[in-house]
Amino acid sequence: MEVFRRAVGKTPLHPEDPRIVAIASDEDFPGAGIPRVDINDIEAIAEMVLARAEPLEKVIAALG
Repeated sequence: MEVFRRAVGKTPLHPEDPRIVAIASDEDFPGAGIPRVDINDIEAIAEMVLARAEPLEKVIAALG
């Protein structure tokens, strides 16, 4: 999940990183093609993290 706040002044990572599966942001990304929740909605962020979480062993194995 990418956490993006426009005020930080950096560009979003998700357009170039296919590993990012969701965005928590204070900005809309209508063409992102991945789910986005409001950065201030802690409950929605937690639900998204839990819905997309993978076992640590699987993640480590995928890294090679």
